[in-house]
Amino acid sequence: LNYPEFEDENNLSFVVQMKLNDVGFLFPGDLEKKGWETLLARNARFRAAATDASVLIAPHHGRESGIYPELFTKYGCKPYWVVISDKGYAYDTQQTVPFYSSHAKGAAFRGDDRKVLTTRNDDEISFWFNDGGWGAR
Repeated sequence: LNYPEFEDENNLSFVVQMKLNDVGFLFPGDLEKKGWETLLARNARFRAAATDASVLIAPHHGRESGIYPELFTKYGCKPYWVVISDKGYAYDTQQTVPFYSSHAKGAAFRGDDRKVLTTRNDDEISFWFNDGGWGAR
């Protein structure tokens, strides 16, 4: 998104989509609702990347302001995991776990079936890839 259409730094976030061994990761920075809406409406490549995300790093450290429900309901994003990077933010970032849990597929993580991973509770989270598949640990 461009300045001056957006003046707030959150909606000017640099969004990164990465694909490793055909597994999509989406890092939306601190993108908020209006930023999601604008990018998804204007950019077919971004829509495809969002729909294809196997791992979504929760925008704005999992805060409510980063939630855009249409990402899941209208655009079909259904990641295995949503990762909330929030160790230093001890207030409202865990309140969105139920929302993200309701929109993730879930997969095995450290012996449990999980949908949302957080750096606060899980500490360091890493991903592995080999010929047999991929996962998180």
